[in-house]
Amino acid sequence: MSEYSDKLTEMVNNVDDQVSSLNDSTAQLITQLADLEEQRDAIQYGLLDEIAIDMSGYLEIVKLSSIVGASYITFGADYNVLNVTDWIIYNTLDNPVYVFEGVGWDNDSDIIDWITKWDFGYDYIYKAFGLTGTYGLQARITQLNNGLSLLVQNKDKVEGTESGFSGYDN
Repeated sequence: MSEYSDKLTEMVNNVDDQVSSLNDSTAQLITQLADLEEQRDAIQYGLLDEIAIDMSGYLEIVKLSSIVGASYITFGADYNVLNVTDWIIYNTLDNPVYVFEGVGWDNDSDIIDWITKWDFGYDYIYKAFGLTGTYGLQARITQLNNGLSLLVQNKDKVEGTESGFSGYDN
């Protein structure tokens, strides 16, 4: 036997331990992923969606009835997707009469509070990895999914070691 065939034999003999270790790592990643996904969903459904509902109700009931000349409100496609500022209150002539930080804006503290809290939750989920933070849940979920995929591919390769080295490992 050469030193190389001895090393191949050693690698074949370690397959079970390596597969076991990879299975343990995979199980740990799956647990971490489940927790991060629960956190993301809690923020999305328990915070962001609730804020959007509260704010739209406030705009439709309180603001629409208290703004002179207000007739209807529209919510844009980005409302509760990328922000909670994509809305406009119009008069009967289809002219804007109340827009966040625009026409008719009165620095409403309730609206500002909802926007601040919604932005905080959104950032908590969607913050990209960078020098300003690594707390973004979605970026972490993506990274762990990538790691999980690598572990599965590595395990598949290691499991084929015996047949792949057969005839050269002794």
